[in-house]
Amino acid sequence: MLDEAATLPDDPDDLRDLASRLIAEVKAQAILIHCPAGHCAAMSR
Repeated sequence: MLDEAATLPDDPDDLRDLASRLIAEVKAQAILIHCPAGHCAAMSR
């Protein structure tokens, strides 16, 4: 993913898609940091 971000697309739709994927990746990482070892998954049961 980082290699893709090294050169940004010129097309606005492609740029929006890249930004959306980067946001999703950051959110996923934040969840992993906030909920290590499935702690949050166990809480939701």
